[in-house]
Amino acid sequence: MRTAARCDTSQLDAGCECFTRVGPNRELARSAQVAIATVWDGGQGYACAIPLWCQSATDLARVITADVLLLAPTPSEDCPHAVHLFPNRTFAAAQSYLKRHARRLGSRSGGGSAFALANLLKVALFSFDRLYELVLYADLDIDLMARPLDAVTWQASSSALLASRALFVSLCDHASPVNGGLFLVRPRMRIFQQGL
Repeated sequence: MRTAARCDTSQLDAGCECFTRVGPNRELARSAQVAIATVWDGGQGYACAIPLWCQSATDLARVITADVLLLAPTPSEDCPHAVHLFPNRTFAAAQSYLKRHARRLGSRSGGGSAFALANLLKVALFSFDRLYELVLYADLDIDLMARPLDAVTWQASSSALLASRALFVSLCDHASPVNGGLFLVRPRMRIFQQGL
């Protein structure tokens, strides 16, 4: 495996990924082994979804003891309790991929859009293995507390996942084998490197 260049002192070093802090200089909770994360492209198209997502993620974080992460190029005032980060290496790789494959992807797949870029940024979640045991990812249009989760159910489910060999859990999707809008991942640097 290639050794990554060191991150700047102002960045959060997750091993093979450097995250720039783009919002208030909030620190990650030292006790949290779980992160609840989403990706936002920084545009107005999904900005209206941030308040509800952030509130439900913050409420769930209190139940399961987790950090709330917003991966975005700009901070959102509507998510004041989140740690605002931007994955530099993943962003560069995603832009390069979209540029190389623009013709093949075409406009119907969102090939050059902010939507496609935001989806590719999800790869950065796999780089958190030095910081978290589990990352719960939810798109901005998901209300994580629509059906409240209690600590006992979370503990039983997450313990079962951690005891297994599985690194990724999601439901299937009507268009693909994986629903990329809601999933649970055990971050691993080798998976991140493969995805990058």
